[in-house]
Amino acid sequence: MLANPEAVLSPLSLEAFKTRVGMYEEQGAPVGLSRKIVALQMLMFSCDVQKIAIALDRKVVDVGRAYSEVGERIGFDWLRQASDTLSTEDHWDRLAARAVLDDLADQQRELTQHILEENRKADGPEAVIKWFDDQELTRARADRLLSDLKSSGPLSVAKLSFAARHLRSILSRAVGI
Repeated sequence: MLANPEAVLSPLSLEAFKTRVGMYEEQGAPVGLSRKIVALQMLMFSCDVQKIAIALDRKVVDVGRAYSEVGERIGFDWLRQASDTLSTEDHWDRLAARAVLDDLADQQRELTQHILEENRKADGPEAVIKWFDDQELTRARADRLLSDLKSSGPLSVAKLSFAARHLRSILSRAVGI
């Protein structure tokens, strides 16, 4: 995944990847080094992907693609990127934001594993697409939450915390996570 992050990143994450690589290059970093630094930053979920791949005996890249598809479709990617702009000057706000982001990562891992267990014969992205097609209410609730957050002004730790809790509630109704 580190050698070819483009193979597993969602379109939203891929755009951020290219922007960050460009920023490093503008500051004089070599192209190869820029890509590696940004890939390490953006592929922090690779341990979760590896765990799922081992548990389900699937290829890591296939699981990585599924994980990214889940992140894009349910809004985990947007929440992570929006959290980069959080005002966390206070020590406790930083700790709270980090804890919420960890919870979102857990939810994404659990949902990805559930979807891939449910659809063992489909490749990763196909399994995710099928699951979301079958989960209209879940998708609508998550979309509504994200739409409301996006239109409510800058993200805060309180909004991020509420979003994580609400997504957990939405997903627990759908799959029990």
